[in-house]
Amino acid sequence: MKTVISAIILAKDSETTIEKTLQSLTWCDELIVIDDDSSDGTVLLAKKAGATVYIHKSNDDFAAQRNWAMEKAKGEWILFVDSDEVVSSELASEISSVIPAAEPGSSQIKTWIPGQARNDNVINGYYVKRRDYLFGRWLKHGETSRVRLLRLAKKGSGKWIRPVHEVWNVRGETGYLSHPILHYPHP
Repeated sequence: MKTVISAIILAKDSETTIEKTLQSLTWCDELIVIDDDSSDGTVLLAKKAGATVYIHKSNDDFAAQRNWAMEKAKGEWILFVDSDEVVSSELASEISSVIPAAEPGSSQIKTWIPGQARNDNVINGYYVKRRDYLFGRWLKHGETSRVRLLRLAKKGSGKWIRPVHEVWNVRGETGYLSHPILHYPHP
C-alpha cells in the first residue's frame, strides 16, 4: 500500500499530551515521533499508539530536527503536528479531500493564497490556522487568533529554516485550509 500522508510529531517530555495528539492522527498512513531524549513516558506511550519512534537530540535547533525527521518519512505528503496539538476530525477530513486535489492535472483545487497567481496543476503545501487554548479555554482574541502555520506539504518541496520559531520554506504554490489545528500548551 502506498504511503500518502506521514504525520511527524516532535516531542520532549510530552507524556501528558502525546496520546491525545496521536489519537487525532490515526487516519494518517504513517505516524513518526521524533523524541528529544525524554525522561518521562513519552516514548512508551508513542510506541503503544503505533508510532515509529526515533530518539534524536535537537540541540535547540528545531528546524534541523524537523528536516532530519522528513528524511525518515515515507509519505508523499508530510503533516507536522506538535506534541501538544490535536488535529480535529474536520481538519483531518479537509486534508484528506485536498491532497488528491493538489496533484497535477486535478481540477479540484479548492484553496490557494489570495493575491498570487493560481496554478491549478500544483499545490505544494497548505497553511493551517492554529486555535490556542489556555487552561482549557479558547483564546479568541489577540495575536494568537490570527496565527497560520505551514504544516502540510509535499515531501521534498522545501526545508525548515531558523533554529527557533522555525518556518517551513516550501517552493511553489501554497494554499490555506479552513479548519484549525487545536493547540493545548497548558492543558
